[in-house]
Amino acid sequence: MEADEFSRKIENAKQQAESLQHHVEMGAEYRGQISPETTQALVDTLEELHVSQEELRLSNAELIEARLALESEKLRYYELFVFAPDGYLVTDALGLIKEANLMACAMLGVENSDQFNGKPLSLYIHEDDKRAFRRGLNTLKNQDLLTNWQITLAPSKKSDPFPVLLTVTTNRDAEGQLVGLRWLLRDISLRVNAEQALKESHSELEERVADRTHNLKIMVRSMAGREVRMAELKQVIKSLRNQLIAEGITPVADDPLLENLDNHR
Repeated sequence: MEADEFSRKIENAKQQAESLQHHVEMGAEYRGQISPETTQALVDTLEELHVSQEELRLSNAELIEARLALESEKLRYYELFVFAPDGYLVTDALGLIKEANLMACAMLGVENSDQFNGKPLSLYIHEDDKRAFRRGLNTLKNQDLLTNWQITLAPSKKSDPFPVLLTVTTNRDAEGQLVGLRWLLRDISLRVNAEQALKESHSELEERVADRTHNLKIMVRSMAGREVRMAELKQVIKSLRNQLIAEGITPVADDPLLENLDNHR
């Protein structure tokens, strides 16, 4: 039963009870003026109040149970938000920080979310990415989700910048106007470092292959020149032998060098 209806019944019963008490206080000569209808109406009203009171008690019990369930669910989502392994932020439409979980605080170099005090998220973006960050904010005016947005964070001068992957969803009012943004920040330093190491390893391997190829080409050219020189030497030796034979001089034995040249060829 609604609380307002119960209050009206209480007020009605109170008025009737006061009327009855007034007649009783006026003396015995006035007691006969209380009609049976009035007495029965008062009894009926009291009975209705008893039933309404029981209904209100049950309704209150249900409300308390529903409230406890809601508080438990709220606490569960609060814990999921605060203790999530990724950074979570809530900002207004301009990117001013309103809420942050523990991981987001650690990523941005603050002890707790109270230290943000409405500071702009752009304050923690690396200088090289500030323009891209502002462009991203502008696109969220016309779209509800932005994913795989890579930005470099620079929490302070004492800490090294590091890359994060952003996922941003919008919060709009009943008229569709942008009133807030919800941010998911995922540190991808390990992935980026692994990709960079793989890239450097690939570049080093390409350099080594290029060096080996260059050395092999030099070796091939050297061997080709050697073959040419060996062939020329063979021709010179043959020419000398022929000249000796023409002069009537017969070599005692075949020239070993010539044999080696023939065998090599």
